[in-house]
Amino acid sequence: MSCNNNQRNTISYSGSSTIGETIIPLAFEAFSKKTGVEVGSIETAGSGKGIEAVISGQAKLGGSSRPLFAEEKRQGLREKRIGFDGINVFVRRSNPIRNLSKNQLKNIFTGRIRNWKEVGGRNAPVVVITEILGEQRATMLEFQKLIMDGEPYLSDRQEVDRPAEQISALQNNNNAIISVSKAFSAPEIRAISVNHMKPSHQNIRSGRYPLRQPIYLFTKGAPKGVEKKFLDFILSKRGQEIVCEHFCPTEDKTPAHDH
Repeated sequence: MSCNNNQRNTISYSGSSTIGETIIPLAFEAFSKKTGVEVGSIETAGSGKGIEAVISGQAKLGGSSRPLFAEEKRQGLREKRIGFDGINVFVRRSNPIRNLSKNQLKNIFTGRIRNWKEVGGRNAPVVVITEILGEQRATMLEFQKLIMDGEPYLSDRQEVDRPAEQISALQNNNNAIISVSKAFSAPEIRAISVNHMKPSHQNIRSGRYPLRQPIYLFTKGAPKGVEKKFLDFILSKRGQEIVCEHFCPTEDKTPAHDH
């Protein structure tokens, strides 16, 4: 990815796949039509990789599904919240489980609960499928913080590279469970309630759903040039409409609706 986006009048992105595979393509297209700025590359290697790219100067605009750490801010990164996401816990539709408590989820993802019958389900092994922990995927790290109180994931889980691959793996395993962004869904699977709270748009927006996470765009130093114009656009009425196609608005000014 070139560091000369401003001179070439292009806009490119690096970071979270949750943002990069949902908001960014449509937002870039609308922004390009409005401003004449050309659309460059969209790289979705993950929040951690996007942060590294912007810090090193390999990218101008990054995206993250978690807040920046203090050390990242000390290296000059400036974040702008553009909305809110909900981490959904998905199982197969054939799975009778409709709700799990935070503690039950913690025990499943740490490996203390190994059979669905321990949480009121059928007598079958629980198969946990996650992204690759070493890739620094923000949704995985946020789930670990919000649900698991920072405890490590069970070691014998299945790892795949991206949320779409988690969905695919779940579709092929009746006993599996995954945690991914609200933006990802598919036939044959459904999101369960957490602490008896459904991951609806309204519940995520209000904060009642316990797995809400902010989503951010960021630059190194104060945004300028096409990056500043794009940030202004994504926070505009049209930009927030695009965000709301998959997520919740950054402020309570956009009418709520369930997806």
